[in-house]
Amino acid sequence: MSLSDLLLKSLPKFETIIPSLKEKVWFRPLLVREEKKLLQIGEFGTEKEKINCILEILESCYVYDKIRDLTICDIQYLFIQLRIKSIGSTVSPILICPITSEKIKLKIDLSEVAVIDTPNHSTSINLNGIRLVMKYPTIQTILDNFDSENKEDDIYNLALSCIKEIHTSDEMINCSEQPKKELEDFLDNMTKGQFDNIIFFFESMPKIEKVIPYTTSDGTLRSITIKGISDFFV
Repeated sequence: MSLSDLLLKSLPKFETIIPSLKEKVWFRPLLVREEKKLLQIGEFGTEKEKINCILEILESCYVYDKIRDLTICDIQYLFIQLRIKSIGSTVSPILICPITSEKIKLKIDLSEVAVIDTPNHSTSINLNGIRLVMKYPTIQTILDNFDSENKEDDIYNLALSCIKEIHTSDEMINCSEQPKKELEDFLDNMTKGQFDNIIFFFESMPKIEKVIPYTTSDGTLRSITIKGISDFFV
């Protein structure tokens, strides 16, 4: 047995829960090479490169073979648990205050970050007698539809991927069995108000976020909300 194999065999194992599935999963801590990769990508990588880096590391550390089928909320939560057990729960990122432009050193306790549920959120959307059943986008679906230059296309393509069923008074239509062109025509013939209901579904999905208070040099108490996956890339 090699020296590196001896180390890997001796690594501790930790347990956590996948939020959307309420399913237990085991993981090991980060290795030095993985932590170095996170630091490099975190400093110079694009948003898409950061997400792919996190996915690759989660696939290595977690005893779970469907990481890319999880929601972005699940991915954030698993990454935070991995960071806590590997490095510690306290992070101290530098914030450039959007009001005063000064550098502020924040202190965040990752163990206090939790999944937030939005009131009135539902996977069922009523559209004047037609009911849509939605499914949450997986992290891979988001990557496949990620286009930083056109957010409207991102939402449109996510909607195409996430309408699971269409219910009328007479039938239930399984969208996975429908041609893409049929679903595109269905979306294109919605009113703005109807499509706004789909946008609300995405905006109100369970999320991980935390409001961090800080004080600027003028003595004003301000706050920032961290919620994107790159916000936790520390």
